[in-house]
Amino acid sequence: MSKKNFSDMSKEERQKIVWEMSDEDIDFSDIPEINEDFFKIAKRIEHPRKSKTNTVRNK
Repeated sequence: MSKKNFSDMSKEERQKIVWEMSDEDIDFSDIPEINEDFFKIAKRIEHPRKSKTNTVRNK
């Protein structure tokens, strides 16, 4: 996929492009890989609003 300037697009245009992307088109190179070391020190965080969603963070 060619690089596009998403800031010049409407929300609807950006959403359409993202939804039509294949997994292979997504660039994950700037996201570190999660491994066992991450989960050794990860802690479960309770959200103040008590939602049913769980969040895992690594410090």
